[in-house]
Amino acid sequence: MKYHLSLIGMLFLGIISTSNAQNDFPPEGFMDGAYVVIGRLPDSNQTYQGTIGVTSSNQVLSMTRVINGQKTIALGKFETTSENAQVLKISFESKGKKYEESCLVVSDLDNYARVTCYVYQQS
Repeated sequence: MKYHLSLIGMLFLGIISTSNAQNDFPPEGFMDGAYVVIGRLPDSNQTYQGTIGVTSSNQVLSMTRVINGQKTIALGKFETTSENAQVLKISFESKGKKYEESCLVVSDLDNYARVTCYVYQQS
């Protein structure tokens, strides 16, 4: 019986330490790859689509967006909100205007990153 209790205790401690590891999400390289982008800029009803390539180094994401043949370079970094959630903040400039994106990043069942962002113009 003591064996089962100690095993349960170790599992419980493992769950606690895993929940504290959320600050390390995502691991380096998790977001690296090519993505399809579908969106709409603020104050516009026109939608767009394109591609984005992501590479990471030292917890900073470098991104190359290609939308309608126009290439844009963006930088992103994970931040912790006041609600203790991890969000990806991305900054870029397009047509002389500065934009920022706040993104939620989750892992789906096949361990690929799924990203949903809200784009807004910086003031």
